[in-house]
Amino acid sequence: MYTGEMMQDEFALKLTSLRKDKGWTQEELAERCGISRQAVAKWEGGKSLPDIFRIVELADLFQVDVADILPDTESNLNLKYCIEAVGDIFASAIIVNLTKNEFDYVRNEDIFGAIVEPQGVYEELFDKAQKSIPDANQRLNFIKLFKRDALLKTAETGEKVVSLDHRIKDANGGLHWVQTTACFVRELHRSEVVAIFFIRVIDAEKEREEKSQREIIERQSIINVLSNEYDAVFLSNLDTGEVLYSYAENVADVGDEAIELMEGFSNCFSDELSEMHKLLVHPDDIESFKKSISKQYVTDMLKKHESFVCNYRMVVDDKMLHYQTRFVRAQDFETSNNFIAGIHCVEPFYQDIERQQKELESTIDTIRSSEDERNNLIIQLSHDIRTPLNSIMGFLNLAKDSSKTEDKDYYLRMATDACENMTLVMNNVIDLVSPRDDNVILKKQDRAIKKLLNQVISSTNDMAKKVGLDTMGKKEEPEESKPSKTKLEGKRILLVEDTEANAMVTGAFLKDWGVEMMRAHDGVEALEMMEKSPLKGFDLVLMDIQMPEMDGYEATKRIRKLSNKTSSKVPIIALTASVFDSEKEEALNAGMNDHICKPFTPKQLYDKIVSYV
Repeated sequence: MYTGEMMQDEFALKLTSLRKDKGWTQEELAERCGISRQAVAKWEGGKSLPDIFRIVELADLFQVDVADILPDTESNLNLKYCIEAVGDIFASAIIVNLTKNEFDYVRNEDIFGAIVEPQGVYEELFDKAQKSIPDANQRLNFIKLFKRDALLKTAETGEKVVSLDHRIKDANGGLHWVQTTACFVRELHRSEVVAIFFIRVIDAEKEREEKSQREIIERQSIINVLSNEYDAVFLSNLDTGEVLYSYAENVADVGDEAIELMEGFSNCFSDELSEMHKLLVHPDDIESFKKSISKQYVTDMLKKHESFVCNYRMVVDDKMLHYQTRFVRAQDFETSNNFIAGIHCVEPFYQDIERQQKELESTIDTIRSSEDERNNLIIQLSHDIRTPLNSIMGFLNLAKDSSKTEDKDYYLRMATDACENMTLVMNNVIDLVSPRDDNVILKKQDRAIKKLLNQVISSTNDMAKKVGLDTMGKKEEPEESKPSKTKLEGKRILLVEDTEANAMVTGAFLKDWGVEMMRAHDGVEALEMMEKSPLKGFDLVLMDIQMPEMDGYEATKRIRKLSNKTSSKVPIIALTASVFDSEKEEALNAGMNDHICKPFTPKQLYDKIVSYV
């Protein structure tokens, strides 16, 4: 009886002899085979056998017949022992003599046991096999590869292996994914063409592939949605930096050199990406930017927070633009360490503030000539001062209520930018309205004396504490309570606002109260939305006054004339930046129900809305 142990010992002696004839060490043989030295040591120690693919590879490597690798036995079917050695991997193994059109099953288990006889004519076996494949395209590919004539031609070309993944139907009608592989055996002293077929069930592998593909599709769908908001989006791994998926169709023209670096971009922490940033990011921002997108910083931030942002300037097409990159944990972050980064230009926000400044400067230059014009200027100044002031107050309230550090930092930075622009506005106002003679007009106005005194006392107390003196006065009044969501939850409100910053702030307040908000950018758009609104319509309209195309007064007048009574009678509250009674009266004359003056606190807006819905 010729046992597997005997075969292993004989193979070990032959392999060692052939290796030494070549003058190779075990390390050199392992390198040529693409395996470890330990694996070669096991082969030569008689502790294991390579599979049939390795047997054929070794025969080619030593330039000998396969028979010279296998142990000598009285049988011509020496390969059976090799096939049995890999039986744990392959459920079915067949030796096919293509020249004689014969086959002999060496191993036939699992789903293949009841399909065919243990030996017979190969073309009959082939015919049964191809008929068991339900998919027409897979069946056609199987015929092209494994038909007897096709295999003979393939063998003539010198190919070593032919393989195909396909589904088959077993004797009970069940469907399975299998991998069919034909390995050609070449013997220098034989003219016959022999192939060994290995067939294994790969249902589990295909299920994992399909699951992985579904996950990829889901990720791509999420990123495609994000691409509506961002110019470029990519999915990457925090540990390796590998870019798993990217989208960058909306990126502006950044120059040939930067585009060349982008091509082949596969690692979000790579040197190539850093070089690309040096070409685009403003020199004054490059150091802080490099720190914000470094592997260590991104890792630390995403392990602490769900997301964070990086703000910087880029020079694109010889223009300086403000950009922002937001890093967000992927849905499977806890198990994969994958994250998503979105890049978009936030220049419109900055341009909005600059536009207001330029409009204000232009207004000051053109209407300074007379007293009547000065009154008009004061009206305009009131609007232009209170508009950024509303943004500041809104961002500060958002920062106060935010529980996330990255969002709090973002809101505070936006408030700081608005403060800087407002400082310029105030300097212009002081220069304009400073008295040029002794004719100073004093006007009596109500002031929050108690609040002012509390501020003075608080400031004095801070100074007293520093020098060790007793403090004075009472404690400051507690902050006003945060509005409740219950009264406004589910209400439908239309916000008509042309300024992006103010729309963002007011929208955040409404969202926090559970309001379903829609926005119009000017009076024309607001009128169209009211005309097309469903039967129930909006519960209330927040209407800005000064807007391009059509102002709030005209929009209100036209809404009141709509044939749809639900829309025409909707409560309308003016959002005015003016403190003059004339503008408040004009708002009421236009058909508005009430007004609220910018800047306003969340509670002031909440109380005003609640009184009408």
